[in-house]
Amino acid sequence: MATSITTSIFKGSGFRVSLPKLYTNPCETIFCPDPNQSLYYQLLFGLIQREEVVMIGSFLSSTVLRAIKFLENHFQELCYDIKMGRLSHRITDSRCRNVASLVMKTNPEQVKLIENICNYKSWDGIIRKL
Repeated sequence: MATSITTSIFKGSGFRVSLPKLYTNPCETIFCPDPNQSLYYQLLFGLIQREEVVMIGSFLSSTVLRAIKFLENHFQELCYDIKMGRLSHRITDSRCRNVASLVMKTNPEQVKLIENICNYKSWDGIIRKL
């Protein structure tokens, strides 16, 4: 049976043990079965914990580009969730919602900063700015 290297790595127990040391996102959000909800959570946690983010990356550059485009399309909803301290109702994965509820709190100052950056005319260098 053929599998990708990344699938094998991600399913390995060693990877799950090292996740909390490497990522700002809990395992539940990374392994969420819905890729759009997973990306939403990962961006949400990254924005909430933006001071702790050291690096953004992926095995494929297209994944990073997809994340930036997703952010461009959803930053207002992400900001609203951060501002209100709760998750959008369209985010339905119960395990992820439970984990997110532990981190979610209102942060209007953070939202103003993110909105100012994302509302800027050019998105050149958006990752560094955020």
